[in-house]
Amino acid sequence: MYLYYYKQFQHKDFPMLEEIIAEKAYIESFGAAAKNTRYLPWVMEKLGKYEGCAIGHEAPKIVGKDTLGNELKLSDLRGNYVLVDFWNSYCHWCREETPALKRALEHFARKNFKILGVSSDRVKKLWMDAIHEDGSYWDHLMLEKGDDVMDRYCIKGIPHIILVGPDGKILAKELRGQDLIDVPDQFVK
Repeated sequence: MYLYYYKQFQHKDFPMLEEIIAEKAYIESFGAAAKNTRYLPWVMEKLGKYEGCAIGHEAPKIVGKDTLGNELKLSDLRGNYVLVDFWNSYCHWCREETPALKRALEHFARKNFKILGVSSDRVKKLWMDAIHEDGSYWDHLMLEKGDDVMDRYCIKGIPHIILVGPDGKILAKELRGQDLIDVPDQFVK
C-alpha cells in the first residue's frame, strides 16, 4: 500500500466519478495486509474529496470579495454557464490564459455565459493591478485567507479552469486555450 500511495495514487487525478469508482474497486482487490495500513484511510478520504469535485457533481461553494470589496459567490451566477478560473497575479501561466478567456467571453457574448476569476492572492493591489494590466474585465473574487476552496476543488496547481453549468454542476475540468471555447460550445446554445 505504501508504494501504491506514494508512487501511483498521489500522481493521479480523478475528474470523473467512473474513475473514482474504478479506483475504489482496484483498491478493494488488495490483500488484507495492504488494507491494514495507515495509507488506506488516507486514500479513501482523498477519493471522497475527489467525488465532491468530480464532473457531474454540484460545484462546491466559492465565496470571496469582489474588486469593490463586496461579497461574491459562485452561486450568484446560477442560471449561467460559468468558466471558473482559479489563478493569482504572480502565476505567469495563469495570466497567459487571459487572451483565451477574452476570446471565450467574446465568442459567447449575449448568451448566458460568464467568467469568474477566483484568486488566491493575498495583496489586493497586486491582484487589482493584474486585472487592469491584463484587461480581464469580468467577475473576480479574492478568497479569504485560510479558505480551503483549492482543496474542495481538488486543485493541485494553477491555472485551473472549470466549466460549471446553469444548474451549478461541474461540466468540464482542466480547460486551457482553445478548449475554453470548444468545450462550452458543446453546452451553450
